[in-house]
Amino acid sequence: ALSLASAQSGTLTIATSADAPTLDPNLTFSGFAFGITNHIYDSLLTREADGSIKPRLATSWKRISPTTWRFELRRNVKFHDGTPFNAQAVKFSVERLIDPDSKAAGAYVLSMIKSIKVIDNDTIEFTTADPFAPLLAHLTHPVTAIVSPTAAKARGKDFGRSPVGTGPFKFTRWNSGNQIELEDNASYWGGKVKIQKLVFRIIPDISTQVV
Repeated sequence: ALSLASAQSGTLTIATSADAPTLDPNLTFSGFAFGITNHIYDSLLTREADGSIKPRLATSWKRISPTTWRFELRRNVKFHDGTPFNAQAVKFSVERLIDPDSKAAGAYVLSMIKSIKVIDNDTIEFTTADPFAPLLAHLTHPVTAIVSPTAAKARGKDFGRSPVGTGPFKFTRWNSGNQIELEDNASYWGGKVKIQKLVFRIIPDISTQVV
């Protein structure tokens, strides 16, 4: 579990009971990881507290056949490495998640997708093997977050130690077993965030967290 520890001088410190195994959202199914990756990356859709599904990196969607969904993507968004977010990045991330060679524990979340078609830079289609009404809900899951193809390809297995997404915070430092640090993304498409720095402190003992 995560617990709020302090917020001062633009820095928010959060206590977490264990270190994240990786900060690669597609290749983990750890709550400790998602508690951090949710700040670094965005998914296509998000679920509000009332259960409603809202746009995130996808701005609109429609079902064009019983098995095919078309998504219009948010424009002029960049990853933290300066490369553009687009339909190719979505295709890369989803295929990376469901590729059997990835051996991703969360692959089942989107394993119903049988083909992905890039219509243009800002439009993508998913086709499922059978009609699958909960697809929108599944696309809100942290494991479906969109990663930078450029960074993921360049860093390979090390990508999970130096992650790159489109989210409100950018990764800056990871001291294994001690803390993970993020800083605000000044170019975040969702607007300026009010916290300059996020620090996740790994403190296994609950009573020590409180102190």
